[in-house]
Amino acid sequence: MSTNDNDKSPKKQREPKPKGAGALMAVGMAFLAIVAFGLYSGRLNINQFQGTRADTLKQIAPRLQFVLRNLTPGLLFLLFSIIYVGIQRGAKGAENPAAGRDHLIQLPKNILQNTIEQLLLSVFAQLILVTYLNPGQVLNVIPVMNGLFFVGRVLFFIGYPNYRGLGFQLSAFPSMAAIGYVGYRYVLNLV
Repeated sequence: MSTNDNDKSPKKQREPKPKGAGALMAVGMAFLAIVAFGLYSGRLNINQFQGTRADTLKQIAPRLQFVLRNLTPGLLFLLFSIIYVGIQRGAKGAENPAAGRDHLIQLPKNILQNTIEQLLLSVFAQLILVTYLNPGQVLNVIPVMNGLFFVGRVLFFIGYPNYRGLGFQLSAFPSMAAIGYVGYRYVLNLV
């Protein structure tokens, strides 16, 4: 049986993009480009805000410790997301996941799932990245990645579902860039 123009079955259409979402994403891309340029050129130097000196990060163990400590904001947001799902379960009568009422808390669950995914990528990207960076770069790049991650997650939460793009960019793109860089360095070491 073939489909013709007279077929009256409803077709799934894409929901229209919310007004301003594209502009927010463009602002996010511009902001990330400025931060990347600042880090690359050395003009963005934030190590004066932390109590760590570059000369203390020559060995791998202090670098890993620095990353783990800077992951705290992301971990706190993950905890917030878990608590938020629990609160929403109680408020909407969806305490029992097997009772078929999970659709009532789908948005908080989506935010939590995305946060878990993004945090996992960010953690591994940073742990590997510090093995390739010099101590001064570690002092600048790691706090910026974690700051962007936290701000991105907050914006993702506030804007979900229609205006989540900016928050997604701020939390995901630094991790993607780090993964691209470590992948590049890994391949160079193979050759």
